[in-house]
Amino acid sequence: MRRVMVLLGMAVSLFGCRARKSSDQTTGYQTGSPYTGRSDSSAADSGAGTTGLAGTNSGAALEAPQRIPGVLAALSQMKAAGKTDQANLTALRGNLEALVGGMRDDLRRAGQADTGAFHDLADSVTGNLGGGAGGLAKPLNSKQIGELSAQVQRLLERYNKAMGRKAS
Repeated sequence: MRRVMVLLGMAVSLFGCRARKSSDQTTGYQTGSPYTGRSDSSAADSGAGTTGLAGTNSGAALEAPQRIPGVLAALSQMKAAGKTDQANLTALRGNLEALVGGMRDDLRRAGQADTGAFHDLADSVTGNLGGGAGGLAKPLNSKQIGELSAQVQRLLERYNKAMGRKAS
């Protein structure tokens, strides 16, 4: 009985651990990761001389355009109301930070070099609301909301120009 168990164990380990060449292995790495850095990444293969950047989403769709309408709607409602609520400002700050992050990822994926103007304006936009994780956004009056809205519009214009998009 012991001999049968040993032979059975050897047979299982021989056939169970045997590497099979599947169709996935012939096309490169097929990871479930949405990030770059592997040969299966559309971002890594998108242009001559480009390499995948760790932490940059490699999807084919742009990230920022889907976030733009929500940010613009929140800004226009705050401007129209003339006063702001702390919770709404904090939510806007989170949405703006996600939008700016998406814009930066899109520009990186498209191979657009930043001269510093986009970076400075993006930092200014997020800094106006008290950028950084945790805590509440800084309170803003109606004049400051108007200024923030104008900065966001300039940021969108730079993004759209760099990406070759028409204004949304």
